[in-house]
Amino acid sequence: MRGIAFLLTSLIVLMAVAVPGSALAYDYDGVAVVEAGGHQVLMNFTVEVVPSATEMADAGSLQYLVYLAEGTEQVQFDVLLLNVTEYEKYLAGNDFTCVANASSLGAGATPASVYHAFIEEGSYVLLVDNSDAGSVQNASAELMVNFEIVVENVDVQSETQWLPFILLMVFICVIGVLFLVVLNIALNYRLKKKLEEISQRCPNCKGTLPDYGKFCPHCGKEK
Repeated sequence: MRGIAFLLTSLIVLMAVAVPGSALAYDYDGVAVVEAGGHQVLMNFTVEVVPSATEMADAGSLQYLVYLAEGTEQVQFDVLLLNVTEYEKYLAGNDFTCVANASSLGAGATPASVYHAFIEEGSYVLLVDNSDAGSVQNASAELMVNFEIVVENVDVQSETQWLPFILLMVFICVIGVLFLVVLNIALNYRLKKKLEEISQRCPNCKGTLPDYGKFCPHCGKEK
C-alpha cells in the first residue's frame, strides 16, 4: 500500500511540474494549411524578462524555419512576428508594423528562416500570412507549409501544449481511482479477517477457540 501511495504522490509532483507555463526551451513543428486570404497563428508567447547586455545568453529567443509543403497551390507567403498591439491592427485590416528582424516577407522559393533574440519585453504572435495584408499581392490559393519552431526563455501560450497536460491529468485520475479501489478492498479484507478472529475468540477469556470441542480450553467456559 505504501508503494501505491508513493507512486500516486510522485505522479502528482510530475503533474505540477508539467503544468503549461514558462519553459527554458520549447520545440514545435508541423504542417499549416492556410486558406486563401487568411492566416494561421503558429505560436503566441510572452517575453517576460530581458537580460542585461552582459547576459544576452539568457535572453528570450525565437528560431523558425517555414517552407512550402508538397502539393501547395500558393507558392509565396509571409511569416510575420507581431506584438499584440500590431496583431490587433492586422486583424482589423489596418496598417501594422511587424518585428523586422524576426519576420520573413515574400518567402516561398526561398524558405523563411530566422533567428531572433529579444531585447524588449512583451507579448508576441507568430503567424503565416496568406492574404494581401503582407507583401504577397495575389494570395488567391490555399497555402500549405511545413514549419519548425524553437523558442527559449519565453512563456508559450500554445493550445497544443495543454494536450499532454490533459492526458496526464486523466492518467492521474485513473491512478487515483485505482488506488482508492485497491485501498477499499484491502481495508475490507482486513476488517473481515479481524471480525473472523474476534468471532473465534472466547468471550470470557479472549483466548483462541479451536474448531473442535464444546468448551474453551483456556477457561473451561462453554462456547
